[in-house]
Amino acid sequence: FYGKAAEIPSYLAAHGHACPPMYNPADFMLQLVNSDFPERYDAALVLKYGDSAERAAVVAKVAEAMAGSKKAPAGSSKVSPLSSFLTLCHRFSLNNAKNPGI
Repeated sequence: FYGKAAEIPSYLAAHGHACPPMYNPADFMLQLVNSDFPERYDAALVLKYGDSAERAAVVAKVAEAMAGSKKAPAGSSKVSPLSSFLTLCHRFSLNNAKNPGI
């Protein structure tokens, strides 16, 4: 998938994987392509994407962006490791509260 986050649910539904209500579409998508989640993992999606025109277009756009991009100055990140850790802990806690047992 290469597009806006709001387009993820319709994209997945068009490919036979409707995102459950009140579920983070990005997390759902990751579970579909990650074998750590056997109840949702779909190896066929990974294989289909590898041979798709969508993948070729994404690779071309990434190569184009990399060719014309400037690297950020060293130390320009304003996000601390602790802040990232706390944000991820909060997100995982919310996901577990919404979907116990996953």
